[in-house]
Amino acid sequence: MMARLKDLEVENATQKDVPRGAAEVGDPQRGPHKVVVPSRRREMAKRVVAERGVSIRLACLIFSVSETCYRYEAEKNAENDQIADLLLRLMDNHRNWGFGLCYL
Repeated sequence: MMARLKDLEVENATQKDVPRGAAEVGDPQRGPHKVVVPSRRREMAKRVVAERGVSIRLACLIFSVSETCYRYEAEKNAENDQIADLLLRLMDNHRNWGFGLCYL
């Protein structure tokens, strides 16, 4: 298990050298793969903690995710749902209005 974590750590370290916006990086042993976005790295860290029993600190270190980001949970606001529903109804009632008029 520790050998696999070390492999993941090395792989993640090589991804840090990739410039932002690069679509793919080539790895001679594994072939091309996509650059991993932060939200996906957080999901991978949570999965390793749940399935492998690795500590949160080690998982965050391996996947280059801060522990704050790991623990962050977005709060669902009921008011946002109500506003979205009102905007959808407004757009249904006034189809010829442009995007800007719906948000005035």
